[in-house]
Amino acid sequence: MNAAKEAFAEYLNEADLDSRQIYFVNQIVEYIVHNGLMKDLSVL
Repeated sequence: MNAAKEAFAEYLNEADLDSRQIYFVNQIVEYIVHNGLMKDLSVL
């Protein structure tokens, strides 16, 4: 999971996101790390 978070770290540092948006991106990363991909967008 750390590799995935590191991959998004640059994006998160450059994007103008509030704490809720950062949390949302992190939730997506964690979901993909655990499940491989996100076919069903209803999980969002």
